[in-house]
Amino acid sequence: MKKTTLFIVVMAGLLVAAWGLRGTGAAQEGDEPELKLGLVKVTQVLTECQEYLDRDKKMKQKEQEIRTELSRLREESEAIRQELENVLTPASDEYMNRLKEWFDKKYAFESLKEYQKESLTAATQAWTESLYEKFLSEVAGIARQKGLTLVLNKDDTDLKSRNVSELSAMIVNRKVLYNAANFDITALVIEKMDIAYDKEKAAKGPEVTPETKDTPEVK
Repeated sequence: MKKTTLFIVVMAGLLVAAWGLRGTGAAQEGDEPELKLGLVKVTQVLTECQEYLDRDKKMKQKEQEIRTELSRLREESEAIRQELENVLTPASDEYMNRLKEWFDKKYAFESLKEYQKESLTAATQAWTESLYEKFLSEVAGIARQKGLTLVLNKDDTDLKSRNVSELSAMIVNRKVLYNAANFDITALVIEKMDIAYDKEKAAKGPEVTPETKDTPEVK
């Protein structure tokens, strides 16, 4: 064998050995954990957990009470207006007293309407933030338990019956296009949140429903 050919063979062998050692070293150095993914449907969890369902029921009851109270004020205000226009003598003492009462009713109606709107908005924001923090805590706990290194939100919003702009936005924003069923931890998150919620309710004791609601009564 010629010296040149022998030199090439030897160098090729050394290069192969060097790359083999490099690969072995990389495998031994592997300090970074293996990437394990998990998926959770955030919207489903936040709208199907028991805490949300309980609050949604209470909010519907409260909204009905508010509508009833506003309807009462509106009817009383309208009755006074009819009396002012058709029964009482303008500028009489009774007329002036009922006129003041009419303005009081109108003011009470608008005040109560605005108060309930602002208070419900503030309360809903605070409660939603609290629920989301609980959700994140449960997701983190499940991820540690299962050895997950990354949990992604899977949006399963129905793409049907949407206008073009909404459909385009949903297509662009959807990150997970397919996943195996065992990657989805949505049901487990809901289960854990419901267990924690039951413990929280038990610690508070039975809920007291007073006869007088916290909606301010306006006369």
